[in-house]
Amino acid sequence: MKICRECKEEKELTEFYKQKNCKNGLNPKCKLCVRRIKKDKYTPSKKREYYENNKIKIKENMKEYNKKNKEVLRDKKLEYYQENRELILDRNREWRRNNRDKVNAKEGRRNANKLNQTPNDQTTLEKSMIRALYWISKVLSNSCEEQFHVDHIHPLSRGGIHEFNNLQVLSAEENLKKSNKVTRSE
Repeated sequence: MKICRECKEEKELTEFYKQKNCKNGLNPKCKLCVRRIKKDKYTPSKKREYYENNKIKIKENMKEYNKKNKEVLRDKKLEYYQENRELILDRNREWRRNNRDKVNAKEGRRNANKLNQTPNDQTTLEKSMIRALYWISKVLSNSCEEQFHVDHIHPLSRGGIHEFNNLQVLSAEENLKKSNKVTRSE
């Protein structure tokens, strides 16, 4: 029998963790007290606080670890993908279905990049304004009975640029009628 230094209760020796550097080879605190102390010490708020205070150091350590273990991480990622392929594909399909505005914005950027019609000096604000148009299109489509598209006023195929001032939200019907003509909706 041994008395716990923390809760002051007398407990069986099996209730204490082994610790070589102590006289009797056992931790002075019982297992329950050690667990409670660890739980209190590592609460989500304390973990978050530690992360916020050491963000740069943590990111540097992660970069270094990833650089040293590049092949191992690649192999683990590949193995996980092969074991969970269907689950991953289903999750991706579901995400695309629920985030149609983001998918459309990305496809718009991609198409404009293929045609070299995206300005290189777009600021983060301009990019977020473009994403907002795609979001508006999604909200309108969800709230109305008809579909809405984000349309290039001056089409990319006719030299238009993929930028906020050249985009408008149109109903799908209007956009398909417009095709690649240059018009501005009022």
